[in-house]
Amino acid sequence: MVEYTKKTLMPVDSRLLFNWHESEGAFIRLSPPWEHITLIRKDRSLKPGSEVHFKLKKGLLSLRWVARHTDYNPPNEFTDIQIKGPFKTWIHRHRMIPVDPSVSELEDNITFRLPGSIGEHLALRTIKRMFQYRHDVLQHDLQVQKAFPNMPMTIAITGSSGMIGSALSAFLQTAGHKVIPIVRHTLSTHAITWDPIKREIQQEKLEGIDAVINLSGENIGSGRWTKDKKKRIYESRIISTQLLAETLNHLKNPPRVFISASATGYYGEDLKEACTESKIPGKGFLAYLCHEWEAAANLFKAGRCVTPRFGAVLSSSGGMLKKMLPAFRTGLGSIIGDGSQWVSWIALDDLIYSLYRLLAENQFSGPVNLCSPYPVTNRELTKTLGKILSRPTILSIPKFAIRMGFGEMADATLLSSCKAIPKALQTNNHTFYYPFFEEAVKHTLGRNS
Repeated sequence: MVEYTKKTLMPVDSRLLFNWHESEGAFIRLSPPWEHITLIRKDRSLKPGSEVHFKLKKGLLSLRWVARHTDYNPPNEFTDIQIKGPFKTWIHRHRMIPVDPSVSELEDNITFRLPGSIGEHLALRTIKRMFQYRHDVLQHDLQVQKAFPNMPMTIAITGSSGMIGSALSAFLQTAGHKVIPIVRHTLSTHAITWDPIKREIQQEKLEGIDAVINLSGENIGSGRWTKDKKKRIYESRIISTQLLAETLNHLKNPPRVFISASATGYYGEDLKEACTESKIPGKGFLAYLCHEWEAAANLFKAGRCVTPRFGAVLSSSGGMLKKMLPAFRTGLGSIIGDGSQWVSWIALDDLIYSLYRLLAENQFSGPVNLCSPYPVTNRELTKTLGKILSRPTILSIPKFAIRMGFGEMADATLLSSCKAIPKALQTNNHTFYYPFFEEAVKHTLGRNS
């Protein structure tokens, strides 16, 4: 048997720490993004007999894992064991140890055995990476939730199943809020259904909701920008946001705040100077799109409206980084063009924490740049990623080849330069947990341990 223990001080008492683990979003928040875990079923309690079923993808293999809770002693400890999965034995004891009225220590104790002795060293290394990540995320989540306390709210979210939406929903649930997804198709009575193109939405289910967060939109980075693709990109943002804003205005009890995503593409395609929220929109399709997107959101007049401008969101579970990783891991990571173009980016966790602050604090309205204070050039990004993965980055792809491969999208995304600065957040002394590109990549790849 192999045993491993990880201990970390947490900024809440043991009861709150235990309750956090019982919340609906806890499993998602603690799932490392590089492990490609899919939740299949989770019982609503940690009491003996309750279970969690999930799939763990490893290369071409998809492993089914069933964990069953056994010991249950709130607010001090609970235990789960593997019923089905890759280990011969897996026992995970979670302990919440009081330190003082506002601090407790989380102790995760793992005892495991593989079917054979081969591979136990590799398994232990993987477990150490996983629990370093879990403890970092939990500590930061609790710090943010403590810094910006909110009375429990009911929050409706579009795009709730995407990379950002699923992480945000889980975070909000662990903070004690009720999340209602706004979706196109569902059999659940809990969700709100809509069809933006037909301008249909279940308006009655929006009555009395405290906040609406709009994250919907066609992926701009998948496929060439044909005429039909640009039409879908436009309509998925503008028409849907107009429908939301106008519907919310007509409610008897409208939400207090409407947060509708935008992007740093608002500033244009070829900018060398720093861009703050006061800069006028630039030129190009994305700048026009973001301007119209924000105008649609600002039709909401019944409460506070915030239009956060997202930089490229950094996570190994999706987006820009996930697309880049296969090439970099095979030593084919390349500088795009001359590599001088600026990339405004933000770690997924920092994006979630920033959105939570926009939700909690009334001084924020209008555009807010959600990006790291330290943008990087494409050359810096490429070299840093190669360094972390221990792979060469000697290749470069000329601009003409990028344009041949991706058409108009190349100039608007891969070759564009935007040096956005989060001035509104900085003015309000905002804390970024992963402000530097290298530490953000290490976090999402589990390379901090």
